[in-house]
Amino acid sequence: RMDLNARIYGASFAIAKWRYEVGTDGEVKFDGPTMKVLNNRDCLPNPAYSSVKNWFQYREYLTVRELENINDTSSGKPKYKNLKELRGSILDKNVKGGDSRQDNYSPKFRQLQGLSDYLGTDEDPDFKIVEIITEYREDRIIVFAPKHGIILRDDINPYKHGQIPVITLKYIPIDDDIYGMSEIEPIEKVQKALNALTSQYVDAINMDLYRILHVAPTEVQMHTIEWAPGKKWLMNRP
Repeated sequence: RMDLNARIYGASFAIAKWRYEVGTDGEVKFDGPTMKVLNNRDCLPNPAYSSVKNWFQYREYLTVRELENINDTSSGKPKYKNLKELRGSILDKNVKGGDSRQDNYSPKFRQLQGLSDYLGTDEDPDFKIVEIITEYREDRIIVFAPKHGIILRDDINPYKHGQIPVITLKYIPIDDDIYGMSEIEPIEKVQKALNALTSQYVDAINMDLYRILHVAPTEVQMHTIEWAPGKKWLMNRP
């Protein structure tokens, strides 16, 4: 997935962190390292550098229950706070589905397939979605809900030496550009030219295969009939 994203966007990102998850019964469901490939449209690296430096933000769409059960970094109880205020803010806004992803962008593949994006919309009122931004700094980790103005976490970065647990993959690195160049960009104009030539060739073949079948000899000058692009037929009644 990182390779495919890098070919399209020029760069891709993944987060490699320690995840601690507790089930509804209080038992530990997972306690170990994970790697998650991020959606490029949900990532915001510091654009001032050609690598991940100083800070990195990524966006998630979670339910309040997931925030209560998941703690990303170390073993222990979940450290998200102000969840009661977050619930109240969602109820005050009087939205059935919560924070809609459609407010930020529409998934392209769903559009191509003619499908709608129901995440956070009124069509899914049973699981209220919250847009969550996690900002990793060299010294701190900050989690907040931007549409509700609530900070859910503000802790010291637990990773050694101020590490930001984000992996970057570039397709064609370019100086001072964190994204670099995609696989598509260098050949975009060439591909458009090939597509135009292919379309022209297909049109010519279609014209040659599907010739006229019937002609009214009294309504057209027979010597003007020539089946080729741009040719004119002299007709009494077109």
